[in-house]
Amino acid sequence: MASEKAQNVLNRRNVLKLAGVASLAGFTSQSVAGNKPDNPGTGPQNSFEPLEATVADIRQSITNRQATAESITKQYLERIDAYDDALNAIITVNDQAIERAQTLDDKFEESGLVGPLHGVPLVLKDNNDTAELPTTGGSLSLEDSVPPDDAFIVSELRSAGAIVVAKANLHEYALGYETVSSLGGQTRNPYALGRVPGGSSGGTGAAIGANFGVLGTGTDTCGSVRVPAAFNNAVGIRPTIGLVSRDGIIPLILSQDTAGPITRTVEDAAIMLEVMAGYDPSDPVTARGADEIPSASEPPYGPGKGAGPSSNRGEGPFPTGGYAQFLNEDGLENARIGVLRQLFGADEDAEEGASADAAQVTAVVDDALNDMAASGATIVDPVEIPDLEALVEDASTPFLKEFKRDLNNYFDSLGVDAAVDSVTELAESDEYACAIADTIRGAADAEVEDLENDPDYESAFKGKYDLVNAIEQVLADEDLDAILYPTVSRTIVEVGGDQEGPNCDLSAVSGLPAITVPGGFTDKDELPVGIEMLGREFAEPTLIELGYAYEQATQNRRQPDQFGALPTESISVPNPDFTVDKATDGCSSEE
Repeated sequence: MASEKAQNVLNRRNVLKLAGVASLAGFTSQSVAGNKPDNPGTGPQNSFEPLEATVADIRQSITNRQATAESITKQYLERIDAYDDALNAIITVNDQAIERAQTLDDKFEESGLVGPLHGVPLVLKDNNDTAELPTTGGSLSLEDSVPPDDAFIVSELRSAGAIVVAKANLHEYALGYETVSSLGGQTRNPYALGRVPGGSSGGTGAAIGANFGVLGTGTDTCGSVRVPAAFNNAVGIRPTIGLVSRDGIIPLILSQDTAGPITRTVEDAAIMLEVMAGYDPSDPVTARGADEIPSASEPPYGPGKGAGPSSNRGEGPFPTGGYAQFLNEDGLENARIGVLRQLFGADEDAEEGASADAAQVTAVVDDALNDMAASGATIVDPVEIPDLEALVEDASTPFLKEFKRDLNNYFDSLGVDAAVDSVTELAESDEYACAIADTIRGAADAEVEDLENDPDYESAFKGKYDLVNAIEQVLADEDLDAILYPTVSRTIVEVGGDQEGPNCDLSAVSGLPAITVPGGFTDKDELPVGIEMLGREFAEPTLIELGYAYEQATQNRRQPDQFGALPTESISVPNPDFTVDKATDGCSSEE
């Protein structure tokens, strides 16, 4: 059951949204941070294979009666139970996930699939509100914080039939790229356990990379969907601001915040984005995107009624419109892609060896460009955005002020029994990692009164228009479908280090959409590299088409070697004694 605290807080969102989760009555949990099932069970015998499974695979297995939602869910819970001691991607396992799956199985027998994500295991970043599970932001300060209701995107995903199997670790309060938190510790990369998974949605990225679920949510203020997707050989989409509601998500700065999918395939990202997107009165900015979502068919969700556009989709229903209609294997033919070399390589003042490190990433991206050209794309190399660094700087809002205002508003939304009342109280508690201590304490000291009239704040929004205009002028002048660059220009840092090279700003500060797809692996250490493409406002269909065509031509996605089929032997991890320093224990001036 949700805590009495959550039950006694008035719903902070509109009544209409409750209708979307009414069918989930009884789907409650007593999970707390760190709980994992002792023995999730093997479930009935079935032919479903969880490794690299897609939404289509699950639908086909259920509609062909080769598996049930319950048996599939148990397989993913088993993987979490077996592997997460090494990966440390999960904060909370949902101990009512099997009950939810059983409910879906009953509904399938009565009337068929409930929606396009029927029975699909979902991993949520633990800054997405869930009414029956704690939403912690990875922080000891929110360890027992149970929100009064689900985030809008969580409600939409559940209404479509998804099963929340777990909530994933993140860089605490989404404030970094390494996924270090006082509550969840250090998450590791499934492709290189001695390295970080990216961030801030690194727990989701690692979980999807290691097949702990089929779909995962990330949030992206400056790279937090795209960086972990790149580092975990996965797909990530940062939507145009206004396409996806931010309601019920612990904010970083709302002027740049958005949620997006992290998946193993472009097809699954397109399906998931369609479910997540839509108008939400609780986040008025979504009115901008309400008419920008491609029309989708409404298939009858009964077994064996309708097949989708891909040949491997079996007999179950599948969206035949919406974003799925842009899954075109020939999407690179006659496409024009500009290469933004300004975002390649190491910074001029980087450490010794940085150039050689960045060259490994550049080599992978150059190979990707050759593959795109072989698939029919025209590569315009290079293109340039004049004065790019200055444009981004001018468009950046006063971070600490906006962070304090937006996080205070979130704490207020939790009601009178909120675990934390304000950023000031948070700073004084010391219940957070040393890695974010300076930011938290700096935000507590920031002045946020009348922020909308702050000259720097007003100037930044003018700067955003200037940045968008500069980007779109290059797209127009060169007749480009997208601008391409490495998601991160440097290789994945080892645990304990600071990640260098994220190219997060172009999309995040402008609000324009971007997609990251697996680009391959470095020659040295075989580390994943992500390829990012940026498009015009609400050009998600174009990005999905380009990303899908590249994915199908290259097949760069592969599962991590140490996270294969069960049963498994114990996995040893490099630097096993690494710990996260907490502010309650004191932080040195260097941290």
